[in-house]
Order: sequence, then structure tokens, then C-alpha cells
Amino acid sequence: SQLCIIIAALIYFVVIYSYVFSFCIFYVSLFKMFNVFLFFFFFFFFKQKTAYEMLRSLVGSEMCIRDSINAEYGDSQHKAMGRVIRTQRKGRGGIFRSHTRLRKGPVKLRNLDFAEKNGFIKGVVKEIIHEPGRGAPLARVNFHNPRKYKLDKELLICSEGMYTGQFIFCGKKAALHMGNVVPLSRVPDGCVICNLEAKTGDRGVIAKCSGDYATVVAHDVDRHRVKVRLPSGTKK
Repeated sequence: SQLCIIIAALIYFVVIYSYVFSFCIFYVSLFKMFNVFLFFFFFFFFKQKTAYEMLRSLVGSEMCIRDSINAEYGDSQHKAMGRVIRTQRKGRGGIFRSHTRLRKGPVKLRNLDFAEKNGFIKGVVKEIIHEPGRGAPLARVNFHNPRKYKLDKELLICSEGMYTGQFIFCGKKAALHMGNVVPLSRVPDGCVICNLEAKTGDRGVIAKCSGDYATVVAHDVDRHRVKVRLPSGTKK
């Protein structure tokens, strides 16, 4: 008897809920039909502006309800926050990081000493190498230290025509030959030079790239100045 009562109660609730559900569907469809009827009524019997205003008011109220729901439940699509992109996840660095692991060393002329100021010093080219990130080849040159029993190993820009085993000379009285390091006062006009010092003793900062060269234009003996045409075309 109890089982029969439970089954009858379940059937009763299913019938009631189906009736309520069908009534709700019917009410919603009836409400939509009433809205469509109102729209066509205003559109045909009144001005079109009135119908458009009615539609605008309905759409505006719907948007207000949607914005209030998003503000209440925190919709992430309407937040004005930035996204964490891939570069931020990678961290600092990237193309702005200086890659120095494969560099061969600082590329400079010999330090200006007594031997270069008053005479010359001889060195030999041991190796011509390539440095990543630099177009011009480099030359490893060994000089005998004038004060101690040791070798001074320098890394110089390799000018055109240099080869391994070549003897190069650095100093005031060195010969005008390819690869030698001499003062500008001894270089004749029209001569092509590279690895030029901007100031005395800075060990070379101008015309060091591959294919770059400067040209001696004129000598001013009274002022002890030399005018040079730089790779950019300006004269200094």
C-alpha cells in the first residue's frame, strides 16, 4: 500500500510539473508574439521613428541588465586588465642581452710606450681569426716585451694584405707598409688607412669595420694637425 501511495505521488508531481512547464513555455511564446504584434502595429499605424525608439529602448534595457550581471559576477571579458604575454613569461633579456661567450677579446692597438714614441717594435702575426658579430678579421700578433722576458699578445684589426707569419712594425720610425702602425704625421696625402685613433692613446676607434677606411686629405704642419676623410664622408 505504501508503494502504491509513493507511485501515485510521483505521478502527481510529474503531471503538475509538466503542466507548469508547458504553461511557462506558452506564456513566453505568447509574450514574444505580443511584442512582435506591438512592433508591427507601431510600424504600420504610427511613424517609423516610434518603432525604432521602442526597439532601442528594449535593446538598451537588455544591455543594462547584461552589464549589471557582469559587474555582479565578475565577467573577465569586461575587465580592463592587461594579459600576461609570452615575452613577459620569458623574463628580461632577449635581443637586448650582450652575447660575449664567443668573443675573442678586446681589439686594440699596442699601448703607446717609449719604443713606439722614439723608434719601433717588431711583432709577428701568429693567426688570423674570425670573431662572431664582427665582419673584419682579427690578427693575433706577438711582441717581445721590451722590459721583461715575455711575449705581449695583442689582438689587432687585420688590414688587407696581412698574412700569418708576417712581421709588422709599430712606432714612429716604422716603414710605410701594409699592416704597420705609424703616426699620422708620417702618412702622405691620399693614403688609405684604417683602425684610426680619435685621440692620442685611445688605441683605435675609427674605421674598424669590414671594408671601412679613412683617407688622409692634408697636413697642417704649423698647427700639427692632419685632416682625414672619414668613412661617412665627413672630414675631421
